[in-house]
Amino acid sequence: MTLVAVTAAYLAGFGGVELLSRRLGLDPEVSRKLVHLCAGLSAAALPLILSFHQVVALGLVFALVMAASQRLNLLPSIHGVQRSTLGEVCFPLAISITALLFPDRALFAYAIATMAVSDVAAWAAGRRFGTARLPLSGSSKTYAGSAAFFVATLVIGAVLLPRLSHGVPPALLLAAPVALAATLVEALSRRGLDNLLVSPVTAALLWALQVAGAFA
Repeated sequence: MTLVAVTAAYLAGFGGVELLSRRLGLDPEVSRKLVHLCAGLSAAALPLILSFHQVVALGLVFALVMAASQRLNLLPSIHGVQRSTLGEVCFPLAISITALLFPDRALFAYAIATMAVSDVAAWAAGRRFGTARLPLSGSSKTYAGSAAFFVATLVIGAVLLPRLSHGVPPALLLAAPVALAATLVEALSRRGLDNLLVSPVTAALLWALQVAGAFA
């Protein structure tokens, strides 16, 4: 019953953003990032009310929903951007993959929150300060965006990882290499594939550090 209620809540949320976007005439890039942020942050907390198996199922369901919506253009507030991207399908898939491979609340929350918050921070910084683009063929990524992604990922680590690393300074040291790797993945990704890759990579690196005893 909880899974059904959560699914209904997400569908209602997407519908609400669509109505709000149409009423206010929001730029699809803005409404898309609003959905990305809110859906991502709420997804990071899903293991508090759902089992990881349920989270996997929910992610797969919404990957299919987003794929159908994209094909039929049911949610222009999400799909109406002037670029080719698979990001709206990739993000729920990443949630499923991360929940399946790393069923740990702390690792999952950090990995999903990183994609939710750091991606929006990179977009905002790139939009406002992104005059210098990264020297990557065909890339629209900017130095400002990548710097914002890195800093935001560190801040998320300071908030979510102290329980694992016994304090904020150790949490920042733990988050630094993970943030660097996640920033590189985001910078190198095309067509929204960062939404698929960043969360599992982040969780995998944290897991590897945990196995290596870095949390001790």
